[in-house]
Amino acid sequence: MGPPYKSPNSFNTNSLNELAKQLGISIPKAYELTKTPGFPAIRIGSRIIIPIDEYKKMVSGVK
Repeated sequence: MGPPYKSPNSFNTNSLNELAKQLGISIPKAYELTKTPGFPAIRIGSRIIIPIDEYKKMVSGVK
């Protein structure tokens, strides 16, 4: 049997939709935000995920 399934939330990431909801912005605006240089977004095919820990560091100004 293979490794146990991990839900997307077990990786401590947000989807683009979750980011938009949390920030109170539209999905197109969230997509635009992910194109900002230095924004911690990972693209897997057409999917965009945001590592929560890296996002929090960016927002707080920690390098």
